[in-house]
Amino acid sequence: MFVDFTISPINFEKNINHGGILVLRDVTIEKERQEEVRFMSQHDYLTGLYNRYNFEQEMKRLNTERQLPISIIIGDVNGLKLLNDSFGHLEGDKLLKEVATIFNKATRSEDIVARWGGDEFTVLLPQTTTEDAHRVLDRISDLCDKSMYDIIKPSIAIGIATKTDKSQDILDILNAAEERMYNNKLVEGKKMREQLLENLITMVNRKALDNKSHSENISILVEKYSTYHKLQQQKDELLLLAKYHDIGKIAIVDEILNKPEELDDTEWSRIKAHPEIGSRIVSAVSDIQHISTDILHHHEWFDGTGYPQNLSGNTITLNARILSVLDAYESIVNDKVYREKRSHDEAITEILKGTGNQFDPEIVKLFIQIFEKDNQ
Repeated sequence: MFVDFTISPINFEKNINHGGILVLRDVTIEKERQEEVRFMSQHDYLTGLYNRYNFEQEMKRLNTERQLPISIIIGDVNGLKLLNDSFGHLEGDKLLKEVATIFNKATRSEDIVARWGGDEFTVLLPQTTTEDAHRVLDRISDLCDKSMYDIIKPSIAIGIATKTDKSQDILDILNAAEERMYNNKLVEGKKMREQLLENLITMVNRKALDNKSHSENISILVEKYSTYHKLQQQKDELLLLAKYHDIGKIAIVDEILNKPEELDDTEWSRIKAHPEIGSRIVSAVSDIQHISTDILHHHEWFDGTGYPQNLSGNTITLNARILSVLDAYESIVNDKVYREKRSHDEAITEILKGTGNQFDPEIVKLFIQIFEKDNQ
């Protein structure tokens, strides 16, 4: 408890003190608020680590000959944007908190650990050689592997640099660590994004009960369509599209994905968001970002009444127009949670009914040709 007090003398007669009045005031809440403001000015609000400004002040304070060698670690969290696009920023915040915990566990109490930026962390290690800094890196890697964060294993691209002589500029050491971190991220970041992407596909397959077979069946149709029409270069893009076109469903709850009854307006609006979510996800992965627009368009209709952008005709990418027909055929001839399978002839009849409305007439004609050959 904190108390503030004032004393006021009582003078009934001139120059004669008859006592005083003591006023006590409980200032505990005010003190706590002051401490909270002070803490927030020095620390990152999300992780509780030092913020960038305070790290820079500590770096100046510890930049003395007595603290040599001084090592600096800079780490960048791999896959954060992909995680944010897939699950939202609240999930990304959980990963950042987990990484902050890992850095705290891997370092000493006298080390300065800070959140440097959005997905970057820094550690100032006074009286620490490069070899000892690498031992810290080993502990960080080990804690990442043992992390209980359940969506992905935390992965951090790290750079290390050490000041060994008082003539060296500490900012040059910081920049050297940052440059090494970026070099490592070029390799580790790509691997991490690929791993996360495969994890997302696995999770979608678990969430949506028929998604795995749906993608595999469309891939078979892609092979058949591409071979018949000699689309060898385009085939690779279509196969990627078959695999990843529904990856945006990762953000939709299982109950909606597997609901056998008709969806209500709220549930349907969530379903209609998956092309945009999927497009954002794959755009973060360099090897497949070229199909992000195809994913965005794959539920557009030829007459402009599809979603999410109400595009029409050739403003819809060619790959998306092809996938639209293959997707519809596959959904008709195979069992779904919301409908029993129907025959090939029924599927073709249904697709012909949608020609010019849902489907590109030229694509429908090319699609039907691959089955006419089988019947010759």
